Amino acid sequence: KIRLDAVFQDMYKRFGKATKVRYIRGTGGFAADVEFVFAKGVRVPTRLVIEGSPPWRVTSLQFRAAARDKESIRDIIADLRQLPGSVAFALMRLAPTKRVLWELHSTRAMPVGSCMKLVVFAALVGDIRAGKRSWDDQIRVRREWASLPSGLLHDWPDGTPITLETLALLMLTKSDNTAADHLIRTIGRQRIEEFQKELGIASPEKNIPYLCTGELFRLKLVLGPEQQRQYVQATPEQRRKLLDTMVNQVSLEQHRTLAAPALINDVEWFFTPGDMCRVMDWLRRQNVPHVREILAVNQGFSLDEDHWSYVAYKGGAEPGVLNFTLLLQDRRGRWFAFSIAWNNPEEELDQTLLMIHAMRLLRLAEKR
Repeated sequence: KIRLDAVFQDMYKRFGKATKVRYIRGTGGFAADVEFVFAKGVRVPTRLVIEGSPPWRVTSLQFRAAARDKESIRDIIADLRQLPGSVAFALMRLAPTKRVLWELHSTRAMPVGSCMKLVVFAALVGDIRAGKRSWDDQIRVRREWASLPSGLLHDWPDGTPITLETLALLMLTKSDNTAADHLIRTIGRQRIEEFQKELGIASPEKNIPYLCTGELFRLKLVLGPEQQRQYVQATPEQRRKLLDTMVNQVSLEQHRTLAAPALINDVEWFFTPGDMCRVMDWLRRQNVPHVREILAVNQGFSLDEDHWSYVAYKGGAEPGVLNFTLLLQDRRGRWFAFSIAWNNPEEELDQTLLMIHAMRLLRLAEKR
């Protein structure tokens, strides 16, 4: 049996005094991933579990491998290459001068899950900039457009009035799938497809037709193998017709559970890490009120507030797919964009592990 005091004594001898505990993310119930920061420039990611009632005692501590602050980009990339499946990232300085700081396969188009909502948001911002829409425009919730969670809107009554700004906030802060689908249908699928060109998306044809989340769920969780194969093998125009007929005419009420990777290389939204950084940069540069404020409601990562003055985040996840995309400004006024993707069609992914590697890369950026 391992004595906890002996573990702490060993850490103290090797790493010095623990100076800080940084929150990474909640993992459900009374568990969270945290990071112990030690005086000798070492960080130890840890899974922490406490009791569900007073006195809230710690019931479990699972320590991961220690990482040193003085590690190199080669160390991090070597670790990323060891992950099963495919990994790609881009970390760019946007201003005052634009430069790619580090990258790995940054031009590789990969499924990004809910990070596709950044493109929907950009198309909405583009329409507001052009005077076609305003944040205060109202539409009504339509039950026929309801998707599956995450989010809140799928349970709202049919006909409830809601503004475009509220839809955008729900889509980006709660990753609300039904809010995203209402925006896609309001802006127009083809308008979003065309807007990819203004954003500088490398391979916009990979996202034609631009799926609603409810359509993705119907394809993966309701339709059978033959219908899935029919959609995957169809041309873009044939896919449009199938969405209007075979796909959208089935109900989501009786759906399978998405417990393992399913069609992630065929039915998804596909962007490169460079694409995601360009989308964040485009949004940063728009002279449209509320854009930066909406983006920054959910900061996603627990970063060093002494270094970063602005953090905006969007994540995307389904079994076999992870993407984290951030827009940041440091206290010297410099802007950065960062996007990292991990895909594996064979097995589920460890979200905390990718977050740890992402934070290692961002700590390197802090030293630039």
